[in-house]
Amino acid sequence: GGLNICGDPSNGMELPFQNKEEKMKRLKKLLAFCLSAAVLLTSIPFGTAMGATREPEIVAGGYEIDMDDLPKVHFAEHPEWEELYDAAWESHKSNIRKAKSVLNPEEPYYVDEAFSDMIFVWDTLLMMMFDKYGIHQFPTLQAMDNFYYCQVDNPGQPDDGFIAREISEITGENADYNGGYDDPHSVNPPLFAWAEWQQYEVHGDKSRFTKEIDGKTILERIVSHFDFIKRTRLMDNGLYGKTTGLANGFDNTPNQDWGSKEQTYNDLSIQQAQSAYYIAKIAHEIGDTETEERFQKEYEDLTDLINEKLWSEEGQFYFNLDKDQQFTNVPTPTGLWALSGHVATPERADAMVRNYGLNSEKMFRPQGLSTTTYDWSTFYPTGNYWNGAVWAPASFQYIKGLEYYGYRELAFAEALRHVEALSDVYQAGKTDSVIGSATFWENYSSEYTRQGDPARDNFVGWTGALGIGVIIEDLLGIGLRAPDNAVDWDLRLTEENGISNLYMCHDGQPVRISLSMAERVGSESPADITVTADHAFTLHVRNGDVEETLEVPAGTTSYHIDGVEDEQEPYLDAAAHPFRSDDDSLTKEALDANAVDYVIFGTEQDPSIDDGLLYQAGKRAGLIKNVNTVGFRADSSQSPVTYS
Repeated sequence: GGLNICGDPSNGMELPFQNKEEKMKRLKKLLAFCLSAAVLLTSIPFGTAMGATREPEIVAGGYEIDMDDLPKVHFAEHPEWEELYDAAWESHKSNIRKAKSVLNPEEPYYVDEAFSDMIFVWDTLLMMMFDKYGIHQFPTLQAMDNFYYCQVDNPGQPDDGFIAREISEITGENADYNGGYDDPHSVNPPLFAWAEWQQYEVHGDKSRFTKEIDGKTILERIVSHFDFIKRTRLMDNGLYGKTTGLANGFDNTPNQDWGSKEQTYNDLSIQQAQSAYYIAKIAHEIGDTETEERFQKEYEDLTDLINEKLWSEEGQFYFNLDKDQQFTNVPTPTGLWALSGHVATPERADAMVRNYGLNSEKMFRPQGLSTTTYDWSTFYPTGNYWNGAVWAPASFQYIKGLEYYGYRELAFAEALRHVEALSDVYQAGKTDSVIGSATFWENYSSEYTRQGDPARDNFVGWTGALGIGVIIEDLLGIGLRAPDNAVDWDLRLTEENGISNLYMCHDGQPVRISLSMAERVGSESPADITVTADHAFTLHVRNGDVEETLEVPAGTTSYHIDGVEDEQEPYLDAAAHPFRSDDDSLTKEALDANAVDYVIFGTEQDPSIDDGLLYQAGKRAGLIKNVNTVGFRADSSQSPVTYS
C-alpha cells in the first residue's frame, strides 16, 4: 500500500510546483510518500545505451527483415526507454506470419497479434498505430488486407459488408463461437479508416485507398463496413448498440448489457463517428467529393446526437443508455473515446479530463489509466482483465485524444507515466519471480509494478502502441505527414535526445531523416537541434510557445530554436521522516516556511476533498492532488495493502 500523489496540471497543461535554485529535470517524477508529514518529489539519474549492427535475417520461413533499418531512438539519460523500444520491435518481429490462400489469395506475409491461431480486427488495427514506423520493413498493410478479403459481399442483404471480429488463420472462416453477422459478439470496433489514415501519414500513397480487392476498392470496403454496422447495430434513438463488451474489445467490462441488445453504447456510437471522420478525410485525398460530403455529414450528425443523448450533466461524462434511455452511469475509458473520436465539445472534454482522467478516485492510478474507476465495485488492483487493469488500447486512444484537444503537456505527462510503468515492469521482470521475465504484457496492474492478472506475455500486439508509438510521438514529440513531405517536432525533453533513420515516403520517394537535440536546462529553454536528411523536407518545430517552420535541405544542418532563457524548472521533492515529536522540520511553522504546498495526515476529515483520502490537511495551496491509497480502496472490505 501507499499514497498516490499527482500534481493537477493547471489549465490541463503545465505541472506547477515549487521552484528551487538548483535546476533539476522533471523527466521522471518519483512518487513517494511520508506517513507522518509533507510529501515532495525528486528525479532519478539515467544513462545511455547503443545497439550493435546486425545483418538482415529470415523470419516466418522466408521473410527477410533488416532490424537495423528501423528508426532508432536515443535518450541520453534513459537507456531503459531505448531498451524498451528496441525490445518491442524485437518481440513484434516474432509475430510475422505467412497467410494461407484461404485467408488471403495473395498469400502475403503479415503482422499478427500472436494471441491465437485467429486474426483479430481489434488487435490488428491497434497495431497499425505503431507499425507505421516500421512499414518499410514490416508487412503492415497486408494485415488489414486479410480482413478485406474475408469481408462479406452480398448486395441487398443484411450481412453485406460484414467483417467478423475473429477469422481463422488456418481455414479463413469466421469464428463460429462469435455467432453470425447479427450476433452481438461478432463485430469489433470499426477502426479501419483511422488505421488506414495512420499508415497513410507515413507511406503517403493515395493509390492505397483505390487498390481493388475482389472488385471493390479499399475505401469502398471501409464504407461497406460502416454501412453494415449502421444497418445492423443502429438503435431506435439513432445511436449504436446491439453489441457487447467482448465485441467492443473490453471483454468483461461492467459497461455493457452482456448481449441483451438493450443498451446504447458510448464506444460504438463514438467509433462510428470517428470512422466517418476518417472516411471523409480519405475521400478528400482521392477527390471523391460525394463520399467526402456524405461522411462529413455522418460525422457531424452523429457528433450532435452523441452530445444530445449520451452526455450526463450530473455525471460529467458520456455514458451508455439503458433500455429506458436513462444513463447507466458506468464510467470507463470508452467515454473518453469521445476525445480521440473528435466528438466532445471542448468544455465537456475538459470536464472528463479533470473529473475522471486526473482523479485518483476514478481512472488516474499510479501505473496508468485504469479501465474501471477506483471507486467502482468491481475494481481489482491486479486488474481482473477489464476491471482495473491498464490496457494499451484504452491508454493510447486517451493520449491521442488529449493531443487533439490541446492538452499538450498533459499528453506528454500521461505518455511519460505509461512508458515508465511499462519500463519498470520490463526491468523488474529480469529478477522478479512474480513477473517472471523481461517482456511486454497484454495488460498491466494499475496499482503495482507488475503485469495484470490475467495477462498474456510477449504481447506486441497492441502494447507496442505504448512501447513504440507513444515513445516516438509523445516523448520525442514527433509526427510524420508524408503527403505534405513534412515532420512535426514538439521539443519536450531536457536531456540529449533524438531519433535516427526515421522513414516516410513522399510522392513515391523514400525520405530518411535523423533528428537530435542537445541537452538543455529546461523543457522550454532554447534548443540546439541537428537534422540529417537524404532529401529536402519541411520541419515544423515547437518549443513551448515558440514555433518555427524550417525548409530543411538534404544533408546535415544545425538550427537554434528560441525559448525561455535561464528557465528554472519546477519540480517536486520527497522527504520521509520517522514519527518523532522533537523533529523541528515537521512543525507547522517549518513547513509553512519551506514548502509551497504540503500534506499531513491526521484524524480529522476534510469534506471538500473529492479525489482522494479525506484525512488530510496542509497548506492547501492546491498543488498536491490525488493523495490516495494504492491497492483496494480504504473503505473496501479488503485491506488497501492486500496484494491480490
